[in-house]
Amino acid sequence: MLRLLFACLLVSGCALERDYIEVRHVAAPGIQAIQGASNVGVTVEARDGRTIRDRVSNKINGYGMEMAPIVSTNDVVAETQRAVVEELTFRGFRIGGNDARLDVEVLRFYSQFRTGFFAGSANADLSVNVRLTDQLGRLILAKTFTAEGIVPSLQLATGANARLALEDGLRKLIRMIGDDVELAQALLRTAPSERPVS
Repeated sequence: MLRLLFACLLVSGCALERDYIEVRHVAAPGIQAIQGASNVGVTVEARDGRTIRDRVSNKINGYGMEMAPIVSTNDVVAETQRAVVEELTFRGFRIGGNDARLDVEVLRFYSQFRTGFFAGSANADLSVNVRLTDQLGRLILAKTFTAEGIVPSLQLATGANARLALEDGLRKLIRMIGDDVELAQALLRTAPSERPVS
């Protein structure tokens, strides 16, 4: 009983104080360039489609009830856009061209703490819609990508732990986009040499 009460106190520490974090993407190693990608110039735009925009997580108390918000000090939509641009650059695509346009709509960017008997966890849920159009504005591909980030065995529901889960989820999400064969093939089809002659 004392052990459980101690765990509750750890989880609920400073639960009433708002916390601020900076969420940043760090590219995973081992990214391979795609043959022919340098023939495609692509513009990347992002917009916010989230239902929860004023925070990226909430602290919880020992009973699992939401308490003070955890707020990102940087624009997570802009950070997602930057990460997609970086990923496509590593893949060999030219950023800023007009062969293709990739619109990224951030649907969810949130981490939720979960309690356990001896420890809790931070579980981040990230989701984006992507729409690829060609130079004429014709839709080439529309797809949704979803990733989860997790930090297990936690005793504190703090901003630092929420940040770790969010960054884990963002890293997985961006790598998922970069590894997607269907998206890569669709981008390659927008290269000038691949356009049909009318």
